[in-house]
Amino acid sequence: MPITARTFRSASLKASCDEYGIDIQWRPVRTPHFGGHIERLMGTVAKEIHALPGTTFSNPKQRGEYNAEAKAVMTLPEMRRWLVQYIVGVYHQRKHRGIGMAPIDRWQEGILGNDRQKGVGLPEPVTDSLRLRLDFLPFEERTVQRYGIVWDKVTYYGDVLRPWINLSQGRQKQKFLVRRDPTDISLIYVLDPEQNVYFYAPYRDQTKPSLSIWEFRAAETFLRDHGVRDAGENEIFRAREEMLRIEEGARKETKRQRRDRERKKHHAEIALRAFQTDQQLGNRFDPFQLPRWAIDGGYALFLARLCESMELQKPSNLHSKQLVTRFHTMTEGLTGETTKLMSAAAELAIKTGREMIDTALLDEVRWTAPGERRRGGWLA
Repeated sequence: MPITARTFRSASLKASCDEYGIDIQWRPVRTPHFGGHIERLMGTVAKEIHALPGTTFSNPKQRGEYNAEAKAVMTLPEMRRWLVQYIVGVYHQRKHRGIGMAPIDRWQEGILGNDRQKGVGLPEPVTDSLRLRLDFLPFEERTVQRYGIVWDKVTYYGDVLRPWINLSQGRQKQKFLVRRDPTDISLIYVLDPEQNVYFYAPYRDQTKPSLSIWEFRAAETFLRDHGVRDAGENEIFRAREEMLRIEEGARKETKRQRRDRERKKHHAEIALRAFQTDQQLGNRFDPFQLPRWAIDGGYALFLARLCESMELQKPSNLHSKQLVTRFHTMTEGLTGETTKLMSAAAELAIKTGREMIDTALLDEVRWTAPGERRRGGWLA
């Protein structure tokens, strides 16, 4: 039940939900209690995010003199990874007072059932993950001109567009549904209304680099700040190149440059996945897997947040290199294994009255490393 904001009433979202049989039930106006559960979730997530270095806090008053940009340590891809790890490895695994169990356990009850009620059963798996992704991307309706399709001053063209050039419906030119990934605007996906299949078209000038829509907008802002109004496609891309040259010319690398570099790398990976998975090239997206943690500050922060959720009475020094390394060795850096080990250690800490986790306690936990279990050295 989404709120009635314009974003959630867009034709794009409604059309995509209709395609997959998703029934949108709008929350009544001025009835915030209908959304209490999701607001509570968002508050919990926001609390965790505001504890990260570089937080901008909820408002300027809370932020005060804190220099968020100077303190920031994560790029956007790193932040996405952290959020996925938090949701999968922490939030869904810990017990919630309102339901008396972990969300993952309640979900399993609803799907598989329990002693008191039958489950609804597992839903049909999505057979075409690429189509699912494309169907929920932002879209516009465009005509196909002799030079291709223009979106945000950028021209796209491919041979697949030829049959649709200047195609008419009655007295008007036919418009086609076109989608684009905002993290990589180098491709558009055009829906063939007869075959109900997406075909991609790249930049008309394929020498231009891949950009996110936010990098593209930043280049437009750069031009406006320098007195250039109504800039065209070539001017915007040249402005982006100039921005990169200015950054490269700086004497010392800044955190902003590091984030830009990571974004470029991330966009390149997205573009590669797009070509590897596009139906026209005969491939599909690889299943997404959470990467293993490295022994670094991110893993230490994950351990600390995980331990906080166990509500032990005494602090555990989970920022110590020795304890972080021990956790990593025992779990091989796997998120699920780390969560299980933390839960087992917390349970032992409570039973023994120690109320904290250290290397001595980990020595007493009944535990076999994942690799040894896979080799058959673990008995249930």
